[in-house]
Amino acid sequence: MVAKLNKITIYITSIDAFFNMEADGKRVLDEEFFCKAYNVVTSVRRSKADRLRFNEDKCRCIAAGLLLNYALRKEKVDNHGEIIMVDIINACDGYDKSYDYEIGYQKKGKPYFKDYTELNFNITHSGKYVACVISDTPIGIDMEGNRKDGCSVASRFFNNDEAEWVCMAESDAQQKERFLKIWTFKEAYSKMTGDGIALCLKQPYFEGLKNLNVTEKSFEEYRICVVKK
Repeated sequence: MVAKLNKITIYITSIDAFFNMEADGKRVLDEEFFCKAYNVVTSVRRSKADRLRFNEDKCRCIAAGLLLNYALRKEKVDNHGEIIMVDIINACDGYDKSYDYEIGYQKKGKPYFKDYTELNFNITHSGKYVACVISDTPIGIDMEGNRKDGCSVASRFFNNDEAEWVCMAESDAQQKERFLKIWTFKEAYSKMTGDGIALCLKQPYFEGLKNLNVTEKSFEEYRICVVKK
């Protein structure tokens, strides 16, 4: 199937190509490209998009299908590492249906490939971006941008050491950075285990950095965390 995946590659794409900008600055859905992408992805992905109300959500859903197909094709021939920006138009044009592996879902919603259980994947999105990772062991990814009230959220959901570390930050920027480091870790950890965020909020961040394979990245105003067994 694939060689040993020693490096973690984070594939990221933007949904900007799904929209045209009008003279008044309003973004309008590019119906032609959306229909093209919509018809390329799996029927399951299309059905999922159909259930969404807003165009941005529909585009993120379709983009996730295109990105996963692209990542599977690339991981088979090259294990890059780091972050790769993917042109969603190229991902659509190069779509290969032989990589449309059937996806199943565990009890709490974690996706997996039914016929390739040795291959793991995870997808996240935030704002205009969608990100994907592939691994030969369980893996989770989270990507977050601006979050308000980091101290109050940390005090409510994090353990005492974590909350104190966030709330004692010397600036708003540092507080945001610290909060997102912990929050993205816990989200990614919950997606790796499939246990859900409510239970995994108890997983200590500082302990996790020692005992798990954790990759942390900054991307524009976003924070990305990948947790891998």
